[in-house]
Amino acid sequence: DTIKDMLTMNGIPFQIIDESNRWPEIRKVEIPMTKKPRNDIQMNGTRFLNESFTMENGQAFLQIDTGGGKTFTTINHISEKGFTSLIVSYNLTNQWIERICDYTSLIRGRDIAPIIGTQCFKDIIDGKMHPEAKFYVTTTNTLVKFAQTYGNESLQKIADALGIGAKVFDEAHTRYLMFNLIDLYMQTCETIYLTSLHVKIY
Repeated sequence: DTIKDMLTMNGIPFQIIDESNRWPEIRKVEIPMTKKPRNDIQMNGTRFLNESFTMENGQAFLQIDTGGGKTFTTINHISEKGFTSLIVSYNLTNQWIERICDYTSLIRGRDIAPIIGTQCFKDIIDGKMHPEAKFYVTTTNTLVKFAQTYGNESLQKIADALGIGAKVFDEAHTRYLMFNLIDLYMQTCETIYLTSLHVKIY
């Protein structure tokens, strides 16, 4: 409203384009879990994520200490929601693939697809590749490089082409501004920021 008032006062023409409620067509999937929460931390973490998302709120920030089960908690929540998901990690993509295989009955390559290099994303958007995985795992650098090459607006085309319902930013504190930028240009029903650090509010 402040910006609108300033533009109007200065006679600057403007147009408001509000796509805040624009969701991609989500591809719902079955993700059978083979493990159950091992303690209260994982049970409470899953409950927290399940209760965090509403029509007004599409983001959650989950902090669980290293080894406490933030990966399990996230996979468990996504399993309950049945969302096709994009996992974005700085350097732990192989670990995510291993954990998804450990905690579910999904198969690497068929159900869990690593996306390496910007050309993969370009081929998906252009319809040259038609992956039907349930989890896609990529790196922060791959997404950022794709956005730099093809424009920030192209990030939404990835979510649309893959039917992504949830995106997950692992170790969000390490590249928070980058993750925020990706989040801004890629609308999904849910965005989960993960960290093992204790976050202090000043």
